[in-house]
Amino acid sequence: MNPLSKDKINALSFRKNVSKWLVVTSGIYMVGLPLGFPHLMFVVSAVYLFMEKSVHAYFNRTSFNITVIALLFALVQLLVGAKLKSEINFLTSVLAFPITYELLKKFSLEGIIDISKKFIRFSTFMLSAEFVIRFILANLFPTSPDFYRFKFHSFMFQDTNFAGALILAVYFYAYFLSKRFKINLKFYTTILFILVFLSFSRAAMLALMLTHILFFQVKLSNIIPQILSRLAVVLGLVLVVLPYIIGQAMEDPSFRSKLYILGLYENSGGLSSVRILFGNGIGQTETVLEGLYAHNILLLYFLELGIIGCIAYILLIISIIYKSKGYSLYVYIPFLIAALSAVGHGLHYLYVVFALLCLIRAKEKQANI
Repeated sequence: MNPLSKDKINALSFRKNVSKWLVVTSGIYMVGLPLGFPHLMFVVSAVYLFMEKSVHAYFNRTSFNITVIALLFALVQLLVGAKLKSEINFLTSVLAFPITYELLKKFSLEGIIDISKKFIRFSTFMLSAEFVIRFILANLFPTSPDFYRFKFHSFMFQDTNFAGALILAVYFYAYFLSKRFKINLKFYTTILFILVFLSFSRAAMLALMLTHILFFQVKLSNIIPQILSRLAVVLGLVLVVLPYIIGQAMEDPSFRSKLYILGLYENSGGLSSVRILFGNGIGQTETVLEGLYAHNILLLYFLELGIIGCIAYILLIISIIYKSKGYSLYVYIPFLIAALSAVGHGLHYLYVVFALLCLIRAKEKQANI
């Protein structure tokens, strides 16, 4: 075997290892650390990818467009006063999509599925450890006499609403792989299913149940029209019972807090035309709202990104859904439901899974599946 062949083998092996750790650690955050494993592997992966001489030859158009839009968006956010740490979290999360896509693009479908299974196994292990440690600490250092004490003391997240979002992403990705490729992941999906309830996140529990109902007997050959038609039915039902929903919501402290946040925002002068268009900057919500945090994704993105930023985000999600032929809806819909309760800026795992789903669809298309 000649030295050139050995170099190619070593390069491929290194690429596989970088890809594996980028995907596997994409959801592993640590409370108290300014940057975590997802940020580290993002930097390593980006440096490796852009050092390749052939990067210009295979950089996917969608990945290129997302990268350019994300960088322009980051520049605008800096100009409006975004917090640097929050912007790094948000920007590296979005850019995790093109980095993952380009890094794994040369892999076979089997190789992508193999890395996906490693991601599911490792995430299940870490999320199980998160619960065990949280449960022990909640009993040793109780902050509340009721179940709320189990929502805190996490070594990975500020509270378990964020843990619930990650659990949902891993669970429904595993659910999709099981359904699409008949892979036996029942052990992991069972554990993840239980962990959703052990997160004590009402939004995550609701997302779990509603997504299963929404995707019941959905054919993978035409996901988008089926889901759109079902969402239209759901929207119609919501409009019918809207007066009742509003009445009940007004009794909910969580919902009333959202109205209180909007009132604070209006009184702060945040509703100026410039702020409506461009937002207050990523990470600036707490400053504008006198220390409060807008957990709801609709409020958070509107306040921080503005109308233009929200439109860019919606177009980004639509392009990902279209490129994955609707596969990404399996992960995005439960995430969106859960994010109505809480959402953070660091969502590397979400965009990594999006990239994997788009790659799976691309490989299927190449094989005429």
